Amino acid sequence: MKQIKSNLSMSTEPSPFYIACEKGDLNKVKSLFIKVNPDKLEPNGSTALHVAAYYGYYDIVKYLLEHGCSPNINNQYGRTADQEASNDQIREIFQQAKDGKIQKHFD
Repeated sequence: MKQIKSNLSMSTEPSPFYIACEKGDLNKVKSLFIKVNPDKLEPNGSTALHVAAYYGYYDIVKYLLEHGCSPNINNQYGRTADQEASNDQIREIFQQAKDGKIQKHFD
């Protein structure tokens, strides 16, 4: 019988990219961004954008949105990242993205 290799991670630990977003480390987020799938649901059921929005890291949320992260992914609770936003500044950047006012960068 042929075995099929899964591309799903069986790890129970969040990725270094997710941890950088969780800790507010923009420099590390930038250095890891091109090496990861930034829209990946982590083992805890959230994306990096969810955690950055939850902790109110405006610069990271803005960077992720500018670089094409999807604001439309539901976490394990059925909530999008903008619904996890911790403050009005974060909610505003999501609104700007919805209104097409966020310039996309694909560098």
